[in-house]
Amino acid sequence: MRVVVDTNVLAYHLLGTPRFAAEAGKPLGAADEIPAPALWEAELANVVWLAARTGVLPESEAPARLSLATFDRRLAKAFPAVAKRPGEVVLE
Repeated sequence: MRVVVDTNVLAYHLLGTPRFAAEAGKPLGAADEIPAPALWEAELANVVWLAARTGVLPESEAPARLSLATFDRRLAKAFPAVAKRPGEVVLE
């Protein structure tokens, strides 16, 4: 199944936002392919930076959150220990 999601869906899942994380993860887990606009990485980096800046996410966790989730197969192949599909990310 192909699923097109907005950056905020990825952000809620990646950040584990209590009110939305479970629902955001459903389409991500069901999708075989998730097309995204070219700017999604920059948008997601901005969301994580803002979350750390406002105290939603501890600043020390921000870099790790950015390095975990990707749908880019080439990136995942080049950096298998760091780059993982969002469904493989374990949120604490």
